[in-house]
Amino acid sequence: MRWSLSEVESKQLVLAGFSYSLCWADFPAWHSNLYNLVSHTSSSITFAAATSEHSQRVMAYEKGIRPFGDRGEFGKQIAAEDTGKAFSNALAKVSSEMRAAGTKGFVEPPLHELHDSLFPIYLAKIGELFRRAENIALGGYSMGEFRRFQAALLCIAGTREHLCYVWSQKTGKIPCNNLLLLMTLDKWTTEICRLSALSSDLVAQIIDGLTLGQEEVPNRDLNVYPFIPLNSKGDLLAVVPGIVMTSNIEESILRNRAYRNKRFFDAATSVKEDETRIELQRELSHMHIYGPLKLSNGMPDIDVIFEDPKSNALLVAELKWLQMPGSLPARAERNREIEKGVRQVRFIRDFLNTHPDYLLKQGKLERSLNIYDSVSFCVLCRDYIGDIASGDVPIFSYIAFKNFLKNGESLPAAIAHMKSDAWLPSQGRDFTYGLYTHNSNGVMISTEVLKTTYANELNLLENT
Repeated sequence: MRWSLSEVESKQLVLAGFSYSLCWADFPAWHSNLYNLVSHTSSSITFAAATSEHSQRVMAYEKGIRPFGDRGEFGKQIAAEDTGKAFSNALAKVSSEMRAAGTKGFVEPPLHELHDSLFPIYLAKIGELFRRAENIALGGYSMGEFRRFQAALLCIAGTREHLCYVWSQKTGKIPCNNLLLLMTLDKWTTEICRLSALSSDLVAQIIDGLTLGQEEVPNRDLNVYPFIPLNSKGDLLAVVPGIVMTSNIEESILRNRAYRNKRFFDAATSVKEDETRIELQRELSHMHIYGPLKLSNGMPDIDVIFEDPKSNALLVAELKWLQMPGSLPARAERNREIEKGVRQVRFIRDFLNTHPDYLLKQGKLERSLNIYDSVSFCVLCRDYIGDIASGDVPIFSYIAFKNFLKNGESLPAAIAHMKSDAWLPSQGRDFTYGLYTHNSNGVMISTEVLKTTYANELNLLENT
């Protein structure tokens, strides 16, 4: 990429675009009662978060911030670290052969050897982080095929990101002309095919679905549509390496496919609920896991039951595995789905309290509910947790709940831990809200922005 405008003009345009993008977030949030209007004059506006302290802690958790002491969970973000001798040698060779291209960039030598050393590493990383089955159909290709595509894209993006860092360290200058990855569609297809061993037709199809502007969607997000067409033919495509490297890959492709046809996400949902129960049975050997269980006609099904024989305790849970929302309307929709889960739990609780022998008579449990020392009910949310007031039905993070039980803890201890909110980050210790001010058409707009209090530890892809 070469600058056709002066640096001053370019900076002004970038800052103006950034400010307008913040306005698009600030004002809808205010109208949705997520922000309060603190003060305003003819030339300034100040917003502050209107949500409760609990909701703020939940939102911080969803952004990957964890409480002090749990930060060992972090560090699974995609990174070129500890990658072995082949990578080290290839990187040293490429770094030594980089040459300046004017004052704002560099020319890189052939990168095949470096990409080849990285591909199996990224593919293994993705295998650790993805939770959905490889055979899930995404419309013309499977989740397994997309993993290979994404591993190849990460190789290309990660290499460029690191080389920009190497160059800036070497010269003391940011290589502006190299910050975007810019290639023709043919070159993108060729290199991704070479690395992934996928067919050129399949790679071209995936790129087409990931290209911004190819279809009308409710939210044009570069995490979901990383390829940006820069000419009228649409065959000159740019990618921002930093966005590719920090995107929640699995979530983004499901959002992408759901925009085109919601049945792709629904299909993933039906598979993943079974996977969740299998995962619980495998990882919580000291618990008995049951489900799904059907009740009488007109009653919602029970998704999963946790039985702790040692402490004589039972937990009946409704599972909700919802996409992270990409917009405020989507957030409201997800909250409504969680509220539905809360209502379902209340129906189930009332029915079982009235008929404590029902599951025993159906052969689902070995004893009546009256025999247990404690019987509890909750909604377990995976990915999106929501920020609703659920009253008498607690809403727990599936990941935090499962991870606590994996340590061999009892079911009553896990429930008490989740109800105490000890699994959530604390404001002041783990995150803060600071005012961020930007200028839009001469009006200074200040908004509270959530910030972590510790650096470089955001878990960009949530642990499984």
